[in-house]
Amino acid sequence: MGPVGFEIYGMCCHTSGVIMFMEVVPNARCQYTVAHCYLDVLDVTRKMPLKITVDGGTEPAKMCALHIALREICAPEISFEDEPVFMALKIKISDFTLRRERRNIGSMDLILFSKLFNWVWSQIARYEVKCFKTWFNDQPTRTQHSKLLPSGVAPGVVLDFLERYSLEDCGIPIDHTVIAGLRAIVPKTRAECFDFVNEEFFEPAEVVYNQIGAPKLTMSAGWEIFARMLPLIEQVEMYTL
Repeated sequence: MGPVGFEIYGMCCHTSGVIMFMEVVPNARCQYTVAHCYLDVLDVTRKMPLKITVDGGTEPAKMCALHIALREICAPEISFEDEPVFMALKIKISDFTLRRERRNIGSMDLILFSKLFNWVWSQIARYEVKCFKTWFNDQPTRTQHSKLLPSGVAPGVVLDFLERYSLEDCGIPIDHTVIAGLRAIVPKTRAECFDFVNEEFFEPAEVVYNQIGAPKLTMSAGWEIFARMLPLIEQVEMYTL
């Protein structure tokens, strides 16, 4: 798609099947972005897993380094030989892309187009991904009688009632200050990894969005909102350049 487009990075619990984290990000192949995604999961659960499973790419490198550090800090009594830190899988992951609908909305500066597109559609995409995550975790899976782990029940139910399925929570408790300390040493901040536009554009875009009545950002209304905001944001950009 050229200068515009979104990628999705997610993490799930292998035992329950729950999607623990799923977010729309500018670059899912950035190792610092993946590291912040991992720390986001720990921030919410306040627990770290004994082991993480990753593919063979380079993007999990920083996350794996953080996980090793956390194992040494929070569970020094568990040796890496008895319980490996991570497992690498050789899998191919398909890219998620948002198809652009072509509309005749006049000539425009490509950079401004990209900024406004990312401002509008990143918010819509994130809302849709959040809805999908909720739906998936609440959706009963197909019953598989030969499967060792639970099936025929929603992943969220399994995670909430582990004892009912003869499962045990092996998460290691972790303090927020430890997570914050590790996040501080990631070379790129979370905002740098997650934001689609900088503050210089975000603030005037918010003003223009409120000027048109702050309509709800949805898939069906996205292009209309974009088209209404574009001439107004062009005027703002003209004076700020």
